[in-house]
Amino acid sequence: STRDKDGHYTRHWKPGWTLKHTLDRLIDDYILHLVVSAQKPLEQSAIDYDLSNTILLLKDAHNLLKDDEIIAKLKFLAQLIYTGKIDACNIVIVSPILTVPPELEHYMTIVKLGALTDTEIEDILDKFCKAQGVKQPRGDFRERLVRDLRGMSEFEILNVLALAILDDRELKNSDTELIIDQKRQLIEKAALLELIEVDENENDIGGLEYLKEWLKRKHEIFRDIRRAEKFGVDIPKGVMIAGMPGCGKSLCAKVTAAIFDIPLIKMDMGRIMGKYVGESEKNMRRALELSEKISPCVLWIDEMEKAFAGTGNDGGSDVTMRLMGLFLTWLQEKENPVFVVATANDATRLPPELLRRGRFDEIFYVGLPNIVEREKIFDIHFNKRSNEIHDYYEDWQTVKKDKRAFSLFMRKTRNYSGADIEGVVREAVEKTAVDTKFVEGKQKITLRLLNDVISSMSSSTKPNQVRKLLQNYENKNFRQASKPLPDSKLKKQVYRRMSFLKKWKRTTMRRVTEWGAYIRSLKIFAGKIGRDAEKRERKENAVRAAKIAETRQDLRNMFFERELTHNDDV
Repeated sequence: STRDKDGHYTRHWKPGWTLKHTLDRLIDDYILHLVVSAQKPLEQSAIDYDLSNTILLLKDAHNLLKDDEIIAKLKFLAQLIYTGKIDACNIVIVSPILTVPPELEHYMTIVKLGALTDTEIEDILDKFCKAQGVKQPRGDFRERLVRDLRGMSEFEILNVLALAILDDRELKNSDTELIIDQKRQLIEKAALLELIEVDENENDIGGLEYLKEWLKRKHEIFRDIRRAEKFGVDIPKGVMIAGMPGCGKSLCAKVTAAIFDIPLIKMDMGRIMGKYVGESEKNMRRALELSEKISPCVLWIDEMEKAFAGTGNDGGSDVTMRLMGLFLTWLQEKENPVFVVATANDATRLPPELLRRGRFDEIFYVGLPNIVEREKIFDIHFNKRSNEIHDYYEDWQTVKKDKRAFSLFMRKTRNYSGADIEGVVREAVEKTAVDTKFVEGKQKITLRLLNDVISSMSSSTKPNQVRKLLQNYENKNFRQASKPLPDSKLKKQVYRRMSFLKKWKRTTMRRVTEWGAYIRSLKIFAGKIGRDAEKRERKENAVRAAKIAETRQDLRNMFFERELTHNDDV
């Protein structure tokens, strides 16, 4: 750059000009300034740059801050500013990545800019609509639009709004899909999280009524967080769902996003783990920060016991321990509306500090479906596979009309999980389609076909392991996700057992009565024998005593006779 006689600067871009050349020029000008000031204080026409009362802006210089020469020159300028030799000068480094060289950390102050607030987003939206002559959104649509634009930069917001009004010069509800696509691009660029498309709804879950009711209550808070905070309601943190594989935990995570009507983000620990020291922790921080930027959202962590395996019994690595520490701290201190859904096949392997109250709002456990839930799951899967060619759901309703046979069939699926039931439906539909050579109108689901499929397929769950696992969950005070059976259904389910118990009771009581009479007769007979033996013993004792008395008298008489004879002889 050169300065004319009026003090104006003209910039001339030269090939190969770098930040090093700029810093060299600034330092040379400062030295020249000292020389000129010493010789001719009023003559400074030879100086191109005077850093006094100046802001030196270095933009996107994070990669250049790894150069030792540049770091040394910046440190030299910082010392001149700190000692007052350069008056009222500031060096501002703007960078998307935080890079602080150790040589400069004592001279630097870090100012971290967060995501745009709702007020700033509304200002950008109003200015855009005014500039483009577009009607400003109002009411609930405006709140949803501002909510969906969270986490995006001003450039990204203006870009997506321009795309939204490109076809009809109007902002409408369908334009939110463009915002979701833009957020998907934001997530894919980071390559740490995954945006999951949700096509499910709460009707796709057979049972788990307690869990669905709890999620609906949390949705009321998420729908109007500002008003909830005014009433002292805390922002929901998340939920953990534990249970055997195939019981619908992943489906619950997707349905949660559908109920809340917000994006579903999945965290894959395989993407978080890095091969260099400190890389895994850095990726975890970036992933959590990214989830906060695009909030409100549902953050899904699948199979959490594998992500933090061994941390509870000193079997995990140091990296796993540090990752768990970062996650626990973030989960406890987060203030953004990020709802965490963690699923685990075996929650007993997780450390106790993760399961304590305050980490998650609630911990649910999912067991094997009961008879009512199994019937609902059959309904859902047969209904999904029904189409204009054949209505499998109608065949299933016909099967259910035979109450006795249907009850026997449902008892055969007692230890089946939701995934096992889906396998039965898939196999039955495939078998009837193949057997009929894919001829329209000939496919039919019958009870005999279902029984054949059941006999050829065994359940993938082990009842003993399930009972043991559920008992551990109950001991840890986990909440049950399913609603207990109604009284009428419960009576139907245990009717056969109660009938058997009644028959056994009647038979047993009759036998007890017979045995009681027999025992009483034995007691009477034994008493009679005892009394007879006692009489006989008394009689024998009396005869024995009489004989002894008679013998004693005979001996006494014999003695007296001998004495009398002796006296006579004397």
